[in-house]
Amino acid sequence: MTRTTNRRQIDVFIYNGMNLLDVAGPVQAFSTAKDGDHYAYKHRYLSLDGAPITACCGMRVHADAAIGQAGCQSDLLVPGGNGVDHYLSKSNIQKALNEYASEDINNRIISICSGALLLADAGLLDGMEATTHWGREAQSKV
Repeated sequence: MTRTTNRRQIDVFIYNGMNLLDVAGPVQAFSTAKDGDHYAYKHRYLSLDGAPITACCGMRVHADAAIGQAGCQSDLLVPGGNGVDHYLSKSNIQKALNEYASEDINNRIISICSGALLLADAGLLDGMEATTHWGREAQSKV
């Protein structure tokens, strides 16, 4: 049986104040997934402007490109964190998220915890049920 060596790409939106665990946990899980003898996923890290960011724990994280300028022909992972509030109602983030959602390819948008607030803010969760941390209940009724 022949297996493909094409790896599915997951773009990870990184931003100041994101929860590092919301990135590290999923990326670690995806990075170990295999299709036969081949790794199934690769990752690219995208910040608002392509610059490095500082996670809520103080760790600096390098970005590979800017979201919205890097193309959206891949899956997108949106982590949560206290910094998410700063990015709500930002039209450039809403536009980028909607571009990922509107592509005709078979891509997925994955949010972790309060990252769902960004998806809701962009209208991607309209008419859907979603779950986030109980401490964000007030924001989740948007």
